[in-house]
Amino acid sequence: RAMSSLIQLAIHLGPVDTTVMITGETGVGKDLIARLIHNSSPRSQRGDFVKVNCASLSENLFESELFGYMPGSFTGALKSGKIGYIEKANNGTLFIDEVAELSLNQQARLLSVLQDRELFKVGGTSPRPLDLRIIAASNCNLEKLVTEGKFRKDLYYRLNVISLKVLPLRERKEDIPVLVGYFKKILENKYGIHKEMGREVNNFFLTHSWPGNVRELSNLVENLIISVPHKTIDISCIPGSYVGSLMHDPLLETDIKGTLRERVSKFETAVINKTLEQCATQEEAARKLGISRSSLVRKINPSKK
Repeated sequence: RAMSSLIQLAIHLGPVDTTVMITGETGVGKDLIARLIHNSSPRSQRGDFVKVNCASLSENLFESELFGYMPGSFTGALKSGKIGYIEKANNGTLFIDEVAELSLNQQARLLSVLQDRELFKVGGTSPRPLDLRIIAASNCNLEKLVTEGKFRKDLYYRLNVISLKVLPLRERKEDIPVLVGYFKKILENKYGIHKEMGREVNNFFLTHSWPGNVRELSNLVENLIISVPHKTIDISCIPGSYVGSLMHDPLLETDIKGTLRERVSKFETAVINKTLEQCATQEEAARKLGISRSSLVRKINPSKK
């Protein structure tokens, strides 16, 4: 529900030029939300979506990369000059990713462009009017950085007109089965193979904390689809680092001992019991676990058919 509302809001924001700030942990898909806003805008028909990753811009190259430069502006400059990220985004959308990585000096230069909507290339003497939409993103708490004097207050308020927060995957686990199916379908179509995820693997997907969020989930699904030689992917196929975290999941309170099958069985029971405690009905618990109610009942009472 949270992601559905966010997507609808992103589409709603598309036709207007309001500046948007997207926040969220690394790997949640902030750039995809930014692209959705652009693709929902008339700007997608007349301009490009240009992404600039501030973490990759060194202090020395910041101005030439972002603003571009005139021919012969400095030693080593191209004779033809260079178009910077901002000019490439003219008539389209400039997506400023990891904006908190900019130094205070870089922030001041960016602020002048946002305020005046004019571009001075390095070595240039006349401004060029700009018509672009700004979307920024950060995985940091910018308000805290402003308080600490590490991020300009005026730039923060210039960027934070509309704020969108993308929740981490651990807070929207109902999305996991859909995402797994999506990544699986893409890979199967790409490589012409078909794999089935075992029940224990699907349970693992739902209970892992996913510190790397959607990007981590995508990488693991690709790992399993590509590396597992047999059709059915079972819990033993999960890489060792993940199995280790699974066996010491906070849900369990005590260490699991025994064979892998015994450990998986105990873990599954712990997950089911914890989910039942958190839900008002078995139907709700089954939805959260991604299984049918009848399957849940059989797991609760294995002696009953």
